[in-house]
Amino acid sequence: MDRRIKTIDELTLMDDYMFAQVMRDTRHLKPLLQFILRVRIAKIELIEPQKTEKEGYDSKGVRLDLYVTDEQGVVYNVEVQTTSRKHLPKRMRYYQSTIDISILRPGVDYKELRKTFVIFICIMIPSEETAISIPLKTSAGRNPICSSEMRRLKSS
Repeated sequence: MDRRIKTIDELTLMDDYMFAQVMRDTRHLKPLLQFILRVRIAKIELIEPQKTEKEGYDSKGVRLDLYVTDEQGVVYNVEVQTTSRKHLPKRMRYYQSTIDISILRPGVDYKELRKTFVIFICIMIPSEETAISIPLKTSAGRNPICSSEMRRLKSS
């Protein structure tokens, strides 16, 4: 398949390259995270675009679009999803577990696991099942966004 490369003028925020370039700046990233999660973030410590995690030579690795930590040690993984994908909740679960494995070294107690958010920004409207289950499973039991927004989107 012959895929044409977009010009810089054709790129949008949903393109990996542009998303990473814009979100490297905390003036853009911090308000986005605060809006999505409805939390206050005092200071962002680390922004790492396209972070690769692979624990073993024979394990399935992941490439995280944006890996971010704040001053409290909270980890945020922000993904841009431009195509409809099956099994998005399971993919999020796998990303979450991969992040946890990278944080928790051998011999360290589980209580040392950090608070972690896995956020997928999607251009498609996820299924009702996906929209409701993702925040419940990845936002420490909180459901800040999807279920009410999804009902509103479906009714419009």
